[in-house]
Amino acid sequence: MRKIHRSTEPHALQDANQAGASWNDWDLTIRASIRDQLRHDQLGVCAYCERPITNTRDDKLVIEHFHPRSGGLLWEERTQEEWEASSCRRQAGAKSHSESTTAWNNLLLSCPGKGPHGSDGKIETTCDKRKASTDICESFHNPKLSHLEQIVEIDRGGRAIAATGAPPEASRIINEVLNLNAQFLVDDRKQLIAAQIKAYNTEKAKHKGLKANQKKKIAARIRERAQQPGTAYRSALLSYAREVESKI
Repeated sequence: MRKIHRSTEPHALQDANQAGASWNDWDLTIRASIRDQLRHDQLGVCAYCERPITNTRDDKLVIEHFHPRSGGLLWEERTQEEWEASSCRRQAGAKSHSESTTAWNNLLLSCPGKGPHGSDGKIETTCDKRKASTDICESFHNPKLSHLEQIVEIDRGGRAIAATGAPPEASRIINEVLNLNAQFLVDDRKQLIAAQIKAYNTEKAKHKGLKANQKKKIAARIRERAQQPGTAYRSALLSYAREVESKI
């Protein structure tokens, strides 16, 4: 999971916000423009699990609110000063809870959040589907507003782990709230990393060892692939690229 370098909000959302439209007022045109721009900014993958998002016209794709839309009554009972001092304000990037429901900084694009059936026979859920209305503002970083370039890293076994500098509760959010270590995700990422390791060892055997400049080129190729729109599990690739660079 990486920082999302956000662009300017789409004109349709800008116009709606200037007109004072609520989230419930968004029509299909506004929602489509938001999905299209989010997909572009997120390089074509889910903000959380990094699985590819191919069709932004699919209503199953979730326009996710990092700071949840729920909790209106809670914030109505609090003062503006409390909002200003809260982690919710910082993570939503909005002047108030009500504004956060349509604030561009608070919007992400999530996959449908469904995987294959687990060992218990139930469909595993992840990302927004699993998170639902859970408020994680104090425990995690909004990828649009985080100071970290890498929020979640991937180890060799394909498991998602909190990056250095993430909040203390980040591991719990990864595992319990977003379920980013659902077995099917771990298996996919492990397979991807294994392919990179195999390619690295092939190059190493071919050249009877690798020099520093050769390792740099391998890492650069992996990084370039990770930046291509639609590349799944880019954090896994970038985590392995850093491992290669650490050998220089």
